[in-house]
Amino acid sequence: MIFKWNNIDKKNEMILNLIKDTIKKNKSVLVLEPRLQNVNYMQKILDTHKGCPYIYHSKLKKTEKWDVWKNAIEGKIKIIIATRHGVFLPLKNLGLIIFDDEEDDDFTSINQKPYYDARTIAELRNVEVVSFSQSPRVGTIFQELDENKIKPEITIVDLKTGDYSPISYTLKKAIRNTLQKGKKVVLFLNRKGETGIEKLEKELRKNSPAERIIRVDKDSNTNFEDIKKSNIIIGTEYLYKNYLYPKNQIKGIDLIVLPKADTLFNHPDFRTDERAFAWIVKFSNLAEQESAKFIVQTYSPENQVLRLACQNSLDFYKREYEIRKKFGYVRNNHTS
Repeated sequence: MIFKWNNIDKKNEMILNLIKDTIKKNKSVLVLEPRLQNVNYMQKILDTHKGCPYIYHSKLKKTEKWDVWKNAIEGKIKIIIATRHGVFLPLKNLGLIIFDDEEDDDFTSINQKPYYDARTIAELRNVEVVSFSQSPRVGTIFQELDENKIKPEITIVDLKTGDYSPISYTLKKAIRNTLQKGKKVVLFLNRKGETGIEKLEKELRKNSPAERIIRVDKDSNTNFEDIKKSNIIIGTEYLYKNYLYPKNQIKGIDLIVLPKADTLFNHPDFRTDERAFAWIVKFSNLAEQESAKFIVQTYSPENQVLRLACQNSLDFYKREYEIRKKFGYVRNNHTS
């Protein structure tokens, strides 16, 4: 079963209820998260509700890992939160496996042996599997899906109608209005480099010389205190995964921008449209959660995937499935 969500608090509440129901049946629960920071976040959520979960991930010492395995074998573990290799834990009376952010590539081990997909292994364990995702993979969307969701509103700016600047007139006006209210602006680019983040930073400093502008990527050496003091934040995927999700740590965001949405589609991979769709949905969900405005700039406003993402429409999955079927990419739900 897969649930498509756009409100993190409601998603967490649902996970807590599933765990409580499973524990009442004297069964254990395995919650799988894509990364260590997600494990830590979920641990705090469960600790708050007196869940007292065990944790399991690659950063544990060998003795700590052994203790977890021993307790699992002896049936002492009721709730455990783990990264992907936790799917192999020999938990007694396992009644439920939960995948948080089911669409995340980190559930797949492709760079070191053994090569596996934790989602595939989970299905072999003969227990109930429930997945949560903001933007499910095309290969899993045709399973049971909770469609009770609110479709976010997105403003699309056609860059062809302007002066070909990375900052359109519409965006300049939105930034100015946001800053006048004492709020923050977040601009997201999917990669660093002269054609992306540095060029945008230069243009923003030119247009808003008095503002505190900060760049956040793997190489910027910024700290959280500097981020909190800034009112214009430019970032890559690093910003999203470390400061905006799973818990948004940056308060006062009133405008979220994808200034060059077309770069999301510039990858020679058959999953490119799926990943682009996912990023647009993730940021629109963040905008909805923060009651912020969301602007997408593009030279291709007619792009069908972009338009479907604007509607957060399930029609995207039907379209993508048919395309993959036509070219022979649909074999099973974990290769497609």
